[in-house]
Amino acid sequence: MTVDFPAHQHRHLKAMAALEGVTIQEYIRSHVMDKVENATIPDAKFKAIMNKILEEDRDVLERLAKK
Repeated sequence: MTVDFPAHQHRHLKAMAALEGVTIQEYIRSHVMDKVENATIPDAKFKAIMNKILEEDRDVLERLAKK
């Protein structure tokens, strides 16, 4: 996965990561995962989202298998 940030945001992230003594990748990963792990998604909504993701993955795998 690649995430592009404007130069000013990249500099800010780099400074924040340096203050914590980690790489930008580690900084972003830890902060994103903190938010993800503490998020609450109602079960019905979570199941619907996961089913959509699984269906998309299944479609990709079927197309690759035909090549």
